[in-house]
Amino acid sequence: MKGTDYEQVSYDQLTKKQKKQVCDTSGYDDGQMEFENPLFIPAVDFKEYAQEFAEEIGAIPENNDWPMYCIDWEHAARELSMDYSSATIDGIDYLFRAW
Repeated sequence: MKGTDYEQVSYDQLTKKQKKQVCDTSGYDDGQMEFENPLFIPAVDFKEYAQEFAEEIGAIPENNDWPMYCIDWEHAARELSMDYSSATIDGIDYLFRAW
């Protein structure tokens, strides 16, 4: 996503060791991951990601007036994360889009 304040990484940017960590912690195999090449979002930044994603898909109007500024983004991020899988890379938890 453009303008993010956090680091996202795609599967093809990972080292061989990191790819093994992803496969070991996510339950997906390397072939699936290579084919899909998912984007990994740090779990600690997922709330910010959810808000940016909602803005990008047009779910948030540009004027962002009431009641839109009252959204519980932590709750929205939890709901969005149901469509994501998790993996740990170098001790950091990430979420990525499950297919």
